[in-house]
Amino acid sequence: MKGAWLVVLVTLAVLSLVLHAAPAPSERPGAEEPASTLWATASFANWTVTGDPCGQGSGVLLTAHFLGNASGGVPPYQFSWTFGDGSPPSTVQDPSHVFTRGYEWNVTLNVTDAGRTEVSASVLVLPPIFSCPAELGRSASFGGWILVGLVALIVAGAAVATRVLRRRARQKGGDAP
Repeated sequence: MKGAWLVVLVTLAVLSLVLHAAPAPSERPGAEEPASTLWATASFANWTVTGDPCGQGSGVLLTAHFLGNASGGVPPYQFSWTFGDGSPPSTVQDPSHVFTRGYEWNVTLNVTDAGRTEVSASVLVLPPIFSCPAELGRSASFGGWILVGLVALIVAGAAVATRVLRRRARQKGGDAP
């Protein structure tokens, strides 16, 4: 990545929203009451940014990383994530997902335990905000260097002209400026 940019990731996301649900025993004929209530948490962990978000052109990828947890109920647990962007779900407990469109995503984790109890947890994910250094633009920046060069030439030219005039004045025996 280019060293001329600074990325400040301000992640405006609800880090963890826990929703709780457990069906009553009457809703599960023949099933025993679970030892404890099933809980699920869905958390947004962080962003990975690939490419130069402050540069020109496209090619920047935003990869979000999530953490899923379950407790209570009857292990083992099955995880299913939907990312709110129309992409296929993921069955990985702690997935990563590349968002290619949209500006706000409601990501949902569904957890099912061995007793077929299902709970959901959601997290709202907003894209990071990039803070790029203030620039005048590539052409203005180039023009700025031209201006600096012209000033340097003027100063150098004035110094040379002063030396030449002093030397001529000494040769003629007059006063040097």
